[in-house]
Amino acid sequence: MHRMRIVATSVLLFCSLLCQAQKPFAQLPFEIRNGHLYVQVSVDGSRLLNMAFDTGARANLLHEDVAEELGFIIDGVQQVNDASGTVLIKSSEGHDLKLAELEMPDETFLLMNLDHLGDEDLPMDGVIGGSILDEYITEINFDASEIRFYERRGFRAPAQFTQQKMSLIPFRVPILSCKLLFEDGSILEGP
Repeated sequence: MHRMRIVATSVLLFCSLLCQAQKPFAQLPFEIRNGHLYVQVSVDGSRLLNMAFDTGARANLLHEDVAEELGFIIDGVQQVNDASGTVLIKSSEGHDLKLAELEMPDETFLLMNLDHLGDEDLPMDGVIGGSILDEYITEINFDASEIRFYERRGFRAPAQFTQQKMSLIPFRVPILSCKLLFEDGSILEGP
């Protein structure tokens, strides 16, 4: 009888660990405005900042006015290639980023003017994404308007999951090949 209780307890413990592994350890609500997913985060214990969560953003960006407000120290300059050519952007290292229950220490931010990305009603204080995607399994649930974060270790894909081939070449931005069928019967195919 004692052995049976140990086996039953072990099975229950194992099952609860499996179930727990599938639960997100952090959830972050978002709002869609002007095509951006806005989340509220804090940096170094700051007030809540309005950040765009962008899966294609490989670096954390912070509006230079917000960086000044928070007392960021410029640690260096990074060279970035964009559509207009090569640009030098100031950077600041060693900052704590907090997204709901998720804390990410020692983050680097590139500092630039982001006025062109926000609007008057909801200014964009920054952009985050890539460093989070590198660390955690991230689910963007549009029905619930929340981003859910899971530990990589022990994570199992849900039953309805279908695997899609993805490339990070050439810019370390997720690129999927797909086929779109339009109402008029035309098809658009490609990355």
